[in-house]
Amino acid sequence: MDLIIIVKLILAHALTDFVFQPNSWVKAKQEHILCTRYFWFHIIIAAVLSYIFVADWDNWCIPVVIFFTHGAIDAFKLWLEKEPLAEMKKLETKVEKLREENKTAEENKAAEENKAIAGTKVKPKQLSEVETKDLKKYQTKNLYLFIGDQIAHLIVILLIGVLLNQSWEEIGIWFDALINPQNKTIVVFTAVILLLTPTGTLIGKITEPFRLQFDASDSLKNAGSYIGNIERILIFIFIFNQQYEAVGFLLAGKSILRITVDKDGEGRKKTEYVLVGTLLSFLVAILISGLCLRLI
Repeated sequence: MDLIIIVKLILAHALTDFVFQPNSWVKAKQEHILCTRYFWFHIIIAAVLSYIFVADWDNWCIPVVIFFTHGAIDAFKLWLEKEPLAEMKKLETKVEKLREENKTAEENKAAEENKAIAGTKVKPKQLSEVETKDLKKYQTKNLYLFIGDQIAHLIVILLIGVLLNQSWEEIGIWFDALINPQNKTIVVFTAVILLLTPTGTLIGKITEPFRLQFDASDSLKNAGSYIGNIERILIFIFIFNQQYEAVGFLLAGKSILRITVDKDGEGRKKTEYVLVGTLLSFLVAILISGLCLRLI
C-alpha cells in the first residue's frame, strides 16, 4: 500500500462532499440530520466511491470504515451547528429585509423630492450592535465547524493509510510510488477537484461576514464562483508549467480591474471583499499546485 491510496481516498471524499452533494441535500441534512434519506445517500456515496477508487475488491474494511466514520463525523457536526446555523439564518434574513427597506425608503424619498435616486441620502437601517456581534459569532462557529469536519475526515483517511501499512516508517517510502504515469494522473485530477468547489466553499465561509456588509444583488448569479474556479485552474496551469510570472500578471490584472471599476463607498467595500477572496483563492491555489508539483 502506498501514498496513492490516500490520494484516491481524498479524491473520493472531495467528490462526495462537494460534487455529488446538491444544496438540497445539505439543507435537508441541516434540518433533519439523521432523519432524512439524503444523509444516508451521502455516506453511501462516500463508501462506494472509496471502494471503487481504491479498487481492492477483496478488502471491504475501507468502505465500511469510511461509511461509519463519515456518518459519525457528519452527524456530530450537524448536531453542533444546528442551533447556531438557525440563528445565523434568522439574522441574515433580517439583514436582507433591512436592505430592501432601505432601498424602498431611498426610492420613496427620491420620488417625493423629485431627485435622482443616486443623489438621495437616507440613513440606512442596520442590525443592532448585539445582533451584529451575534451574527459574526455564529458565522465564525460555522466556519470552525466546517474546517474541523474536513480535518476529521482527513485524519480518518490518513489513519486508514497508516494502518494498512502497519508502520509509520513506511510513510517516507510512499512518495516514491507517485512517479508512475497512472499515479501522476490521479494526483493531478485530485488537485484540480480540490481547487474547484472545495476551495470555493472554504473561501465563501471565510468571507461570509464581509459579504453581508454590502448589497450584492446587482452582481451576476454565481459569477464570483465561476471566476474563482477559472483563476485557480489558470494558476494551476501556470505553476505546473513553471510560468510563475503569469501568476503575478493575473493577480495584478484582476486587482486593477476591480479598483478602476468601483470608486464609490459601496464599491470600496465590494473591492476589498473581492481582493480578500482573490488573495485567499491565490494562496490556496499556489499551495495545492506547489504540493501537486512536488508529489509528481
